[in-house]
Amino acid sequence: MKNRQNKINSTTSSIQNRKTHLDILKIIACFLVIVNHTNSRIFLSVGISPTWFLSLAYFYICKVAVPIFIMVSGALLLKKEESYKEVYKKRILKYVAVLVIFSFLYYLISISQNHEAFSLVEFAAAMLQAPITNAYWYLYMLLGLLVMLPVLRKLVQNLTDKDYLYFFIIMGILHTALPMLQHYFNMPLIYGRFSVPLFDAYIALFIFGHWIEEKLGRQYFTRNISIALACTSMICLAISMALTYYEYTKNNGADYLFMDGCFYLTAVIPCITLFYLAKYWDIAGKPYRYPNLIRHISIHTFGIYLLSDLLIGKLNFIYGYLVNYIHPLMAIAILETAVFLLGYILAFALKKIPLIKRLL
Repeated sequence: MKNRQNKINSTTSSIQNRKTHLDILKIIACFLVIVNHTNSRIFLSVGISPTWFLSLAYFYICKVAVPIFIMVSGALLLKKEESYKEVYKKRILKYVAVLVIFSFLYYLISISQNHEAFSLVEFAAAMLQAPITNAYWYLYMLLGLLVMLPVLRKLVQNLTDKDYLYFFIIMGILHTALPMLQHYFNMPLIYGRFSVPLFDAYIALFIFGHWIEEKLGRQYFTRNISIALACTSMICLAISMALTYYEYTKNNGADYLFMDGCFYLTAVIPCITLFYLAKYWDIAGKPYRYPNLIRHISIHTFGIYLLSDLLIGKLNFIYGYLVNYIHPLMAIAILETAVFLLGYILAFALKKIPLIKRLL
């Protein structure tokens, strides 16, 4: 009885220590991942029109999903102190198990639908070479970050604000300026031996999340900066839209999604803005409504993400039916909401299974 009470107290303490703004960001990012995997069918199936512009705007807004997930992960993980053994036992092995188990689920469903023979060797080979489903590329990337986690923790302990700014500038040059110069001005590619992997976008965003959450002083969270960031994000969206329209007209509607990247500054700046605004709301002392509900949904977002591609495939009939009666954007939003809600229900149920609960 005493052990049970201690467990309850530990769980209660863990819930109370959660940061609501990070939980909200996880929920937003999870939903936008679903948007990213569903919405493009609208603008890809129509020509220039109000529907095309609205769907495209929705598409670029959802590009903050992956950067937000990475930044939240950095905010939560880089501040912790763990041994190499703890990192591998508590984190890396856990995500390897998640990747294997849920990839196997997708594999079984795939061979069943395609009437293919079961082969454990083929499954293992396929999973090593590429994600078993589109969304799972993120798990491979996250495992890479976790392998580097002990070293990155030591790195951020000594970074100054100037170092973070340097990170941001180099990331902007490598992942936005150079690709755009090469695309629009035919600038020759830089010699391949010039390699700066430390400034990889994944690592930079991982570190930025930690910086905003733990290092950025309260004096920098102001209404004026919030407004400036929001306006800059709107400009970024406008740039993405304008360049896509230019690509569409230049290529006669073919291969026009050059700006479809979540690591261009046009996506990273809105992501940083969203992260900043969520924390600013907390610092400003404005309480979030229904914090317990927010936390409850947040702890199920990982399960929703893992099941999202499967559920999109199973629930596509919703869009196919509704699009005959209502606007495509309304139909797709209903599909996305249905995927999120059913994913939540299934994730909630899976968390009742002891082994799966430890993974989710």
